[in-house]
Amino acid sequence: MRKPLTDAQIRALPAIPKGGKKTVDNCGDGLSLVNEPVVGKDPCRRFVHKYVQKLPNGVRKRPELPLGTYGKGGGRLTLAQARQKLLAFKEWRKGIGLDAHHDQWLSLNRPKDALSAPTLKQVCDAWLASPSRQKKAPSTQKECQRHLENHVLKVISADLLIKDLEWDSGDASGGRQLVRQVREVIDARNSHDMANRVIRTLGQVCDYAIEKGWMSRGQNPCTISPDDRALHQPKGNPTLSEHQVPKFFRDLSDYSKGQFDLVAIALKMHLLLCTRPGALVAIEWSWIDEQDSLITIPGNTPGLKRPADQKNIDHLIPIADPTHELLDLLKKINGKRKHVFHSQRGRELSHLNPSALNNFLKEQLTLKGVLTAQGWRDVVQTVAQDVLKYPWEVPDRQLGHLPHKKGVRGHYDNSERLDERREFMRDWSNWCIDQGLVIP
Repeated sequence: MRKPLTDAQIRALPAIPKGGKKTVDNCGDGLSLVNEPVVGKDPCRRFVHKYVQKLPNGVRKRPELPLGTYGKGGGRLTLAQARQKLLAFKEWRKGIGLDAHHDQWLSLNRPKDALSAPTLKQVCDAWLASPSRQKKAPSTQKECQRHLENHVLKVISADLLIKDLEWDSGDASGGRQLVRQVREVIDARNSHDMANRVIRTLGQVCDYAIEKGWMSRGQNPCTISPDDRALHQPKGNPTLSEHQVPKFFRDLSDYSKGQFDLVAIALKMHLLLCTRPGALVAIEWSWIDEQDSLITIPGNTPGLKRPADQKNIDHLIPIADPTHELLDLLKKINGKRKHVFHSQRGRELSHLNPSALNNFLKEQLTLKGVLTAQGWRDVVQTVAQDVLKYPWEVPDRQLGHLPHKKGVRGHYDNSERLDERREFMRDWSNWCIDQGLVIP
């Protein structure tokens, strides 16, 4: 038998690449170090202890006691700490007898605030409440919560122990099979992109459970093969060609004729301003400088979808005459409210829900699978270049995209190109009017 490993030797062990085989090394006194293939960036080294358990019927088993992950801080163990933990376990077994199992010892030594055998629902709640999740945008948190409540927990029992959701839990209804059922239910509605997003959310929940020690490493049931991934590629947003736009505008005009509909007005504003639906409906009256014909959307507005390191960059939107006309109309309705698109029907939001635009396109204009609010932005970029002959950077900046911070140019390019964008917004608004967009 090889000599027990020292702390220095453990640190010097080479990381096992993905797809490699794990190794088990002796650390002395029944303590072993399992070195497993890399997951993410860091090597996985954990301490275990195999011992003999004598059952009442005389059968002997060799269960494996998980002691913890090697390292410093964050609940990890040094070699010395692992040996102390093992010694405490051995002293406990002396008083209990050979039939003692480590699960009992672990439960006795688990921190008071830790869940011992959490259910899927408990892990979902703990993940949503974790510090790393609380840093996410509220809209992102709500979306993940909907994924879990409306899709995952409608198929998988909330009371299922998270341990039983492991990939090879051994049951016919084991983890992998249950995850497939979730995907199949969503796929049946032809919502392949939604299926991907739901499974990705559930996968993050399982990663959290693995981190907490509630699931075994390498047992995430949401891991999919390249073949499965190829079958569920997200589709782009449906959009229109330039030649389809006039009919779309006529249908919108026919619907809006003789009536005021806040969502229809919001849609027209969206068509003119080229911004994201979530940012559009969040616009407040205080953000509008009518004298300078400029809307300033704060960079931390969830609808802008700014990266964490770019939330200090506001989005400036020059506005042309047709937009001014719409704003004058909205002032008569919502001028005393905080939001331009204030909605009395909102439960959590005082303004229109961004989904209202897509619902209008699908239900009122029967454009399901033909056009989405996000898909309209494709029309903007295409027409801006092919018809109005603007360089792509101008409409791209108008759409709210920021330059990639790569290379010398990306690092120093903070230009808003505001003068060019003012001209573009006049030309773009005129093009929309020429194609049949009726204001108001």
